[in-house]
Amino acid sequence: IDGREIHVALLGNREIEVLPLAEIDFGERETRLLTWEAKYLAAVQPPTICPAQVESSLATLLQDIAVA
Repeated sequence: IDGREIHVALLGNREIEVLPLAEIDFGERETRLLTWEAKYLAAVQPPTICPAQVESSLATLLQDIAVA
């Protein structure tokens, strides 16, 4: 699936706080997939952009979906 990798983190139970969106920056990598190695091995981790540079309408949509 072609697209961006954006993470939405939530904090709390009854009152949920949406933390700033984070985006994985794959740069020019051929494989734009967050593999186990990319998640857990520092040598191959792609940089994370936080807060993610997304349009406000997209940020609102992602936050609403995450909280639902």
